[in-house]
Amino acid sequence: MAIFHGHLVRVLHWCTDQAMTAALEKMELTAAQGRIMGFLAHQPEPPCPRDIETEFHLSHPTVSGLLSRMEQKGFIELRTDPEDRRCKRIYVLPKGMELDETMHQTIRATEEKMVKDFTEEEKAQFIDICCAYGLNPIKKEVYGIKYGNNFNLVVGYEVYLKRAQRTGLLNGFNTTVESVGDDIKAVCTIYRKDWEHPFIHEVFLSEYHQHNKMWNEKPITMIKKVAEAQAFRKCFPEDLGGIPYTDEEVPVHKEELKPAEDANPKLTEIGYILKNSFTSTGTPVFTKEEVESYKQRIKEIGVSKTLEEVKSIVNERTNGGN
Repeated sequence: MAIFHGHLVRVLHWCTDQAMTAALEKMELTAAQGRIMGFLAHQPEPPCPRDIETEFHLSHPTVSGLLSRMEQKGFIELRTDPEDRRCKRIYVLPKGMELDETMHQTIRATEEKMVKDFTEEEKAQFIDICCAYGLNPIKKEVYGIKYGNNFNLVVGYEVYLKRAQRTGLLNGFNTTVESVGDDIKAVCTIYRKDWEHPFIHEVFLSEYHQHNKMWNEKPITMIKKVAEAQAFRKCFPEDLGGIPYTDEEVPVHKEELKPAEDANPKLTEIGYILKNSFTSTGTPVFTKEEVESYKQRIKEIGVSKTLEEVKSIVNERTNGGN
C-alpha cells in the first residue's frame, strides 16, 4: 500500500492541490506559502531565503514578502546566521510543523477518498484514466463506483460541456423532450462553428431508465443528460472519444431491481408500479405521499386488493380510464 501511496502522489499530485488550498485557506495561507512550508519542513539544515529563490524560481522581493507574512503568523522565524551575519536562516516553528503534518493528512485523506475500497487492479485503472484524459477526481470529473464485485469508472456530466467549450468550436446547443406514444424522447441539437448543419442526437427514456430513486424522481432531467452526453461525444470525437460514460448512462445499481427470493411476487409488483409508473409527460403517477400511504393500505385491505387498486389508478391517470 505504501508503494501505491507514493505512486498516486506523483501521478495525481495536481488533484490534491485544491484540497490542500482549502486547508491552507483555513490557516490564512496561500498555496505558494504552503509549498514553501513543505520545502522548509524537510530540509536537514535551516535554509536561507536564497535557497527558496533557487528552488521555486522566485525573485528576492517575492520571497521576502512571503517569508515576512509567514513569520508574522508564527509559522517560521528568521534568525541571523552566526557565521555569516549577512545571511538569515529560516527556522520552522512548532506551528509550522503542525501545518506540514496537516498537509500530509490532507493528501492521504484525498487519496483514500479517491480509491476507497478499490482493488489494486481498479486503482491502476483509475490512475490510468485520470492521467490519460486529464480528469480531476477532486473536482468530481471522474470517480469510481463499487457495487458488489462490479466496478465502474464514470465521469461527471459537466466534463463533456467543458471539453467541448475548450475546443473553441462549440456554437451553442439545446435539448428538448417530447412524447412518442408511451415513451419519452430527448433530442439534443449541437451547433459547431466549423459545420454547416447542426448535429442532432436522440435517446428514449425506456432504453435508459435505471428505476432508481433519482430516475424515478427526475426522469426528464436524467434522460436529457444522457442525450447531451452522447451527443457531445459523437459531435466532438477527437476531444471526448474514449472518456468514460456518465453515471446517467451506466446502470450502476442494478442490484436494487432484484427482489428477494422469498418476496411476495404481488408485493414486489406493487412496489414496482408505485415507483415506476409515469404519465406521457414523464410525471410520476403516484406522489411520494401516496407511495408512502400504500404501506398502510396493504395492511388494511391486503396485498391482492391493493395490487388491483394501484393498477386501476394507473389506468385511470394514464389512459383516462379507457
